Amino acid sequence: MALYLGTSLYFYDKYKWWDRALHFLSGVGFVGFGIAFAGISSGIMKLVILFFGFTFSITLHVIWEVLEYISDCISHGNAQRWQKVNASVNHVSEKAIQPAGLVDTMNDIICCIIGAGVTTLVWWFIL
Repeated sequence: MALYLGTSLYFYDKYKWWDRALHFLSGVGFVGFGIAFAGISSGIMKLVILFFGFTFSITLHVIWEVLEYISDCISHGNAQRWQKVNASVNHVSEKAIQPAGLVDTMNDIICCIIGAGVTTLVWWFIL
């Protein structure tokens, strides 16, 4: 649904926050999957379960970014917003020191880390 809204209905271009919100929420969701995968009732320490959930989330996100890169290379797409001239809005300042693709990828990863960190902190009080 996120890809459909972002690409087909142009949410990436209409809403500056769309991409960052998706990556933040993926960080949140992947932590939950990691905690469920580790198994809360397995007798493992809470810290180990939360650390696994946090690192699981970031690992899945990095794999997603690599798949975006591979997809761009094969299909000459622009999932990582690396093209300077395109129909899509990069949401990167003209004064940015780094190219748009790097800025987009780093923003995606940082948003995931923040989402995973906040979620891990919340789960600390739940477990």
